[in-house]
Amino acid sequence: MKRKRLLTGLLALATALSCTPTYDVVVVGGGAGGSCAAIEAARDGAKTLVVEQTPWLGGMLTAAGVSAIDGNYRLRGGLFGEFADSLAGRYGGYETLKSGWVSNILFNPAVGNEVLQNMAREAGVSLRFQTGLQALEQEPSGWMLTLSDGSRVKARVLIDGTELGDVAALSGAQELGDRVSAQDFTYVAIVKEYDHDVCIEKPQDYDRENYRHCCDTWSPEMMLSYGRLPDGHIMLNWPQSGNDYFAEYLDMTPAQRDSVVQKAKLRTLGYIYYLQQELGYKRLGIADDVYPTADGLPFFPYYREHGRTRHHDGGGSPGALCPRLIHPGRGCGRLSHRPPSHAESPPGRTIPPLVWEDPFFQRAPGCPYTGEGAGPSGGR
Repeated sequence: MKRKRLLTGLLALATALSCTPTYDVVVVGGGAGGSCAAIEAARDGAKTLVVEQTPWLGGMLTAAGVSAIDGNYRLRGGLFGEFADSLAGRYGGYETLKSGWVSNILFNPAVGNEVLQNMAREAGVSLRFQTGLQALEQEPSGWMLTLSDGSRVKARVLIDGTELGDVAALSGAQELGDRVSAQDFTYVAIVKEYDHDVCIEKPQDYDRENYRHCCDTWSPEMMLSYGRLPDGHIMLNWPQSGNDYFAEYLDMTPAQRDSVVQKAKLRTLGYIYYLQQELGYKRLGIADDVYPTADGLPFFPYYREHGRTRHHDGGGSPGALCPRLIHPGRGCGRLSHRPPSHAESPPGRTIPPLVWEDPFFQRAPGCPYTGEGAGPSGGR
């Protein structure tokens, strides 16, 4: 009887393992780098899955509300070129994207998300939104992932596309000693002008001193035009006595990080309250047609830094965090929008187990600028 039960158990385990979906590439985190790594992998013929905690792709560019691309306006190559061309096509040309003075390429975050999702789906990428990574285990042939909904998937290559390197940390990758945050983070807000008063209640712990000098250098009009989007919405991401917030978030537990994120939200709400009450912008309020969140704010803050790890691929260039775990374009620098020095190199046409690259700033061979997906159907 015991032997029969044991055999039954082993059979059930074997059946469960055989039913576990297997992918060539699994990207955890659908930020800009993660999304583009997935698109390139799928275009190269790899069976690819993106696991993303929010319902959007794009990370800092979309889900965090920083829909203004710093630099690279004249270096529109690779998937970045396709992304930018699709934006220009939607808004009526590149000149239209120069709607604010912080960047030459601005856009509504929701539009950026739509573009990236179109590109991903046309490439054949499988997408699992509102799902996180709960646990992972390295196997001889790759990785076994347990997701937040309890399901499991196998990956030959695992890519950390999270904003703070959460997968690398979970894998046990050795981190660099420099873990001190050098820059603030920001809970961005996308606001718009209504035809009626939309003043909010005074936020908890509001202190006008946090904002009193926001227009010492620039006028209120210049401050608001800084992040004006092509559709008239405004990205509030103001560094001078605005909505920046400082905390040593890199080494925090998830619970601690949630606490400081709430404080950053209050800093942003206080900034909006100051604009309304002190500067007279009573019709300026959080846009109700961008984010499907309860408060209308982005899904998470704008992080300017990232946990970095000790890694090497044996060739003298930045390499994989550990065998078959890749982090695209975020692990070696401070600012996510700066391409690495070797960004001009064309990507390979295979998916090596050990590689570091920033596919967002590269053009895949044979992929012209034809809009979302760069496939036969063109843009949408």
